[in-house]
Amino acid sequence: MNLIAGESPQIRAQLELIARTARKELLSLETSCQSVYCCFIPLLLPIMISY
Repeated sequence: MNLIAGESPQIRAQLELIARTARKELLSLETSCQSVYCCFIPLLLPIMISY
């Protein structure tokens, strides 16, 4: 069992939990906010092009 400097099982468990919730958030975003992104992208394109 090799531990990275300062890495404890608690921290690892916390990071796994964060990663899991982040993954869930991303999945829910993909399903529920597709229309929001469809609105945002056309708004952002002219701004990005003007720079």
